[in-house]
Amino acid sequence: MNQTADPIDRLFEFTVSFAKGRLEEDGDFYPFGMVISTDGKFSAVHGEFSAVQGEVAPDVEQSPVLDVYWSTAEALTRACADGGVAAAALLAPVTIPAELNAPVRSGIRVHIEAPGIARLIYVPYAPYADAGRTLELHEPLAVETPDAFFKA
Repeated sequence: MNQTADPIDRLFEFTVSFAKGRLEEDGDFYPFGMVISTDGKFSAVHGEFSAVQGEVAPDVEQSPVLDVYWSTAEALTRACADGGVAAAALLAPVTIPAELNAPVRSGIRVHIEAPGIARLIYVPYAPYADAGRTLELHEPLAVETPDAFFKA
């Protein structure tokens, strides 16, 4: 991969490739975060499952997946505030919103940011019909979103 390419493009390609591998191997994946430094190095950013139930509402059980997602988002915000980060990404398996008219509803959602840029990019996927390949990625669908990791 070209080391001089836009960090947000490099991060997007790397993380989607990793998520696709997890889907092909395990059929699912927990949300995960990654950053690319200003000098081009990738670093994983981890969230945790706190095992605290009922934080959303007393009668709603907290999902371990949501817990990992939100704690990873918080860790990404801290990493970006510390400086030296060119771009950050948070990935999760999702059902793509119907209004995006995706060819399939299963998707990888990539919340990707760099200073001044924030997007939710949905990558629809489906099992391949051909033998030998297990997962087909469709064209990504991008939606603008407010900054979450690079706060002004």
